[in-house]
Amino acid sequence: MFNIFKKKKIEDNSRHFNVLIDTFFVKEYQESTKITESTKNHACRAIQNIKMLMPEALHIEKLNYGVVEDFKSKLQNRYSQSHAKITFSIYKRFLSFLYLNTYLDKEVVFNDKLSAKPKPKTETVSENQIIYFKKKIKQSLAIDTTIGRRKLEQHKDSSVMKLYYSVIFLYSTGVRLQELHRIKHKHFNEKECKLYIPSFSLNKGQGRTIILNDTAKQIIKSIPKYDKEFIFPYRSTQLLLNYWYRFSKKDYKDTQKFKFSDLRKAFISNALAQGFSLEAVSKYVGHSSSQMTSIYYSNSETLITKEFKKLKSVKNI
Repeated sequence: MFNIFKKKKIEDNSRHFNVLIDTFFVKEYQESTKITESTKNHACRAIQNIKMLMPEALHIEKLNYGVVEDFKSKLQNRYSQSHAKITFSIYKRFLSFLYLNTYLDKEVVFNDKLSAKPKPKTETVSENQIIYFKKKIKQSLAIDTTIGRRKLEQHKDSSVMKLYYSVIFLYSTGVRLQELHRIKHKHFNEKECKLYIPSFSLNKGQGRTIILNDTAKQIIKSIPKYDKEFIFPYRSTQLLLNYWYRFSKKDYKDTQKFKFSDLRKAFISNALAQGFSLEAVSKYVGHSSSQMTSIYYSNSETLITKEFKKLKSVKNI
């Protein structure tokens, strides 16, 4: 009797969602010799995201229209449109795998298209948050701003100042975090106040040249030469993120915390609010099309075409 119960329990576990999606990944991706390692890694990350968004210990017999539609809404609210599409395409392929391998008696019927509606809310970094960030930088460096003001430049070699340079530059230019640690000294044209931004991917995407405002130019000129080749000190995205989390963890107001990805959104929102065209902003930040920019940022109804040379510097930097 015990053995029968144990066997039944094993059979039930084998039909759980997480177990079967791992089986799907092995058979469809790992065992295939025609799929590149890069594609396998993307699929692995997508499957981890699917597991996270689906209900825990979900049995495949409970898969229905409502479960799939709920997953779609979670996917769209959490990720960008392009990332959501890629993840959802793998999810649909998994559902076909279940039906073709007789794990499901019939196909799950659902709307197989993601909505093209923009996200309801876009988080950005406010000017008050940047002011508070500067205040915490000064406190960490033990700078007394009321008695004998000392300049931040005296602390250039400090790890806190390295964080300061990175945050203010991202906030002033809208550069991607993945692009920051790839910028080299040879990419900066001081005479024309231009900076070449290399692609953040080796096999796709194109580099672009941007015109720096006064704040960004000041950061580039004042930052110490940490490396012979590269401008910014942190050689990986994760190192910078780890230091930011440690810095903001202690004595930091929850309402004043922000994400690094929100710095890019804040720049785009500020540029659109100042009247720059959607097309100009899209090219400046490296989006593949202005439609992609309009998906995430909705305040573009009254834009007029201007040159980015006239972009106002962010105040209080």
